Amino acid sequence: MREIAAGGGGEPAAAAPPAPALPRDALHRMARAGDIDGLTAALAAGADANGRDGKGWTALMHAVDRGYTLLARPLLEAGADPNLRAPDGATALFIAAVHGHTEIVVALMEAGADPSIAGPGGKTASDVGRLKYSDGEGARERGADPAVAALLRGVTLAEVREEEERKAREKAERKRREREAREKAERERAALARKWPAGRTFRECDACPEMIVVPAGSFTMGSPASEESRDDSEGPVHRVTIGAPFAVGKYEVTRGEFSRFVEATGHSTGYSCNTYEGDEWKDRPGRGWRNPGYRQDERHPVACVSWDDAQAYVGWLSKKTGKPYRLLSEAEWEYAARAGTMSPFHGAFGPTISTDLANYNGTHPYSSGRKGVYRKKTVPAGSFPANGFGLHDVHGNVYEWVEDCWNGSYRGASSDGSAWASGDCSVRVLRGGSWFNVPRNLRSAKRIRSGTGYRDVSVGFRIARTLAR
Repeated sequence: MREIAAGGGGEPAAAAPPAPALPRDALHRMARAGDIDGLTAALAAGADANGRDGKGWTALMHAVDRGYTLLARPLLEAGADPNLRAPDGATALFIAAVHGHTEIVVALMEAGADPSIAGPGGKTASDVGRLKYSDGEGARERGADPAVAALLRGVTLAEVREEEERKAREKAERKRREREAREKAERERAALARKWPAGRTFRECDACPEMIVVPAGSFTMGSPASEESRDDSEGPVHRVTIGAPFAVGKYEVTRGEFSRFVEATGHSTGYSCNTYEGDEWKDRPGRGWRNPGYRQDERHPVACVSWDDAQAYVGWLSKKTGKPYRLLSEAEWEYAARAGTMSPFHGAFGPTISTDLANYNGTHPYSSGRKGVYRKKTVPAGSFPANGFGLHDVHGNVYEWVEDCWNGSYRGASSDGSAWASGDCSVRVLRGGSWFNVPRNLRSAKRIRSGTGYRDVSVGFRIARTLAR
């Protein structure tokens, strides 16, 4: 039985007329003319996106040659192969690179174009692209699309994206580790601060100096250009962060404390010392920490000791107590001496200084200050008020050795408060001034240097101890 048309009229339905065949090169003409509507319709009607014209070119090559980005994308979506080669070897990507059609380069690379295919004269798309752009890393640094960077490097976009994903993962992992390290360090600092609160004092043996805890913190090291009597070696000013509390000798090491070290170890402190006698500085035989040329008792700060002597003392103290005693770094010394101030002298003095509050040569005033007495010798440790951290005699009495090698300025200095272990290490830094010095030498920022074996009647030292949980 024959089937009846659904319309019920009894006659079979008329077949739709076949679509007219597209001319062989219609897609290429539309690509050259920039006819987006015609090209889209032709593709919808089944035109071969990879068909070639009499020149051997595809429609994609023509669209790229003319810079028609809007035509290139539908061709690629219809399956146009970006790696097909013209008779001379040129690919669509090669043509785009020659003209510098960046948006089309991006579209082609996203479609899987290979920039390493050899084209005319053996050159690749990467070769000609570098003539239009720059090297791959430079383009990437300027924010170029990853596709352009891939072109210039001669790799696929997939490779670039894989590399970027890997770098992103590595960066995220690095940040995670850094964050965890910061959090761990912060927990440890908090625990250390709880165990060692600022201002806590302790003495770890009968022969040990009394120590006081100085808190962690930041400060500006050095002196501004406006500070009176400033030296070039006191700059450039820079920010320093002391990341953990540490203990500092409440006083300069005393003669009594030093004598117990010498008695216990037999350490030789030489047979002479530079002293000022008869208006003359001279290295005098027979002078030394036992006989500096003026009267002392066990409470006075020890003088006529070298940097080497000070190192021997902290080494003995560390061995005796099992604790890490040492000299202060130069940054720690200035941080501890300033105790939160930025004036030439710590808070008890501010812009000037007085011999009522420190031991120095008061015959020469500083700035607007007044003249004072000149005692011409040391006084017992702790004779004057402490600074804001509880430290006595950071200005005057005796100079204090610190750990650092000498450098003529702070250029290249660390920002973490550690001692400077490079520079001229045959000489070391002294801070704080002494009974002999005029007040400008007592400023918190003032620095001088001497050889490690130098002994002087105005030179002593103060110690530090690293704290641990």
